Formats: sequence, C-alpha cells, structure tokens
Amino acid sequence: MKFSVHAANSADCPALATLSLAAFKDDPIVGFYAKNVPPDIMHAYQCQQYRRRLQTSSLNGLKVFKVVDDDTREIVAVARWQIPYSLSVEQQAEKEKLQEAKLARPEGYNKELEEAFSAALDKLQEKWVDDSKDYVLLGLAVSPSHQRLGLGSLLIRGGLAMADEVGGRVYLESSAVGMPLYLKHGFKPVDDILIDMRPYGGTGIASEKCMMREPGGK
Repeated sequence: MKFSVHAANSADCPALATLSLAAFKDDPIVGFYAKNVPPDIMHAYQCQQYRRRLQTSSLNGLKVFKVVDDDTREIVAVARWQIPYSLSVEQQAEKEKLQEAKLARPEGYNKELEEAFSAALDKLQEKWVDDSKDYVLLGLAVSPSHQRLGLGSLLIRGGLAMADEVGGRVYLESSAVGMPLYLKHGFKPVDDILIDMRPYGGTGIASEKCMMREPGGK
C-alpha cells in the first residue's frame, strides 16, 4: 500500500467526518458526546464542524492535512494543526463573533460535557500556548482499518518539521491510548485534564495529558 499527504479542503468534509467519528467512537470523553445521537445526524453535524473550521482558517491558524490511500483514493487519516498566527483588531472581533454563534447541536448531544471539556482545554492552552509562537496538534485521527501502519507518525512528522524549521514548540492533549505515540516523537507530559463524568451521565474520572515538545525534540 502507498499513501500520500495532502491539504484537506471543503469537499473532503463528509469523508473527514466519517473518519473522525469512527476513530473517536470509544474515546472516554469525546466519544461520549454522541451516545444518544443517531449516526446520520451526528455525521451531518461533524461535516458542518469541519466545513466551518476550514472556512474560518484565516482566523485560527488552522491547517488540515489528510492521508490518502493512493490505490483506493480513500482518506484514511487526518490531522488538524494550529500554526502560529496573530490577528488584527478587526479579525479578533470577527473571531469572537463566530465563537458566539456556535453551531446548533443535535438533539441528544451531550453539550454540557462538551462545554466542560472545552473550557478545561481553553484554560490549559491559555496557560501553555503562545498563539503567536507555538504550534498545536489539535486533533489526530486514523481510520480503525488503517491503524498500526505508521500513518499517525506520518502526519505528526509533517507538523514537527514545520515547527522545527522555525524553532517552535509543539503542544497537544492526549488520551492514555495516544500517549506512547507522542512520547516516541519527543513530547513530554506537562499537565493533566481531569473530567468527572458523573454529572454528564458517565462514571468515574476521565483524564487526558497535556504534552509539550521543545524545538528539535530536546
């Protein structure tokens, strides 16, 4: 099998939505958002999210890269990167206006959990990330049928190369499942995210690690 990396575009949104939902289906936090939402409704919502992210990329430093199976043309992995950016006063106002006008969540969607998790992420990114200097791996998803083929590493290396070229740090949040991969690429734990799932219909405490990679992996 041969694979290639390309920039994603709006036409890819349905495939990116399918891939992300499959990859995060069993995630202890994100996978819990849609437990009570029909798959077709959730897919349409995820498509909207990807489309909006791509359309507003100039306001958030977003770069989305996809891995394509060259034989089947199927999108089998995706990474969302935030590269360093700065906004004018007008752009910042536009960004805040868009953030206030959130997409309507589907009926049954666990918006309370999403809001709690997003607030925790925002707080820690504010603590650890300088948007004008640092790179952020916002999300990495590999199709369940194409895991353990090195596709996650392929997408990570591409982002790290961008950061290393300018001596930039790289930040991410990882579940326990993803940590070995990120440790392999020079990331180190710097903080914890703890979410009590009981108020949102779950059980116990779900956790993720905040991880940072210094320039060159040092």
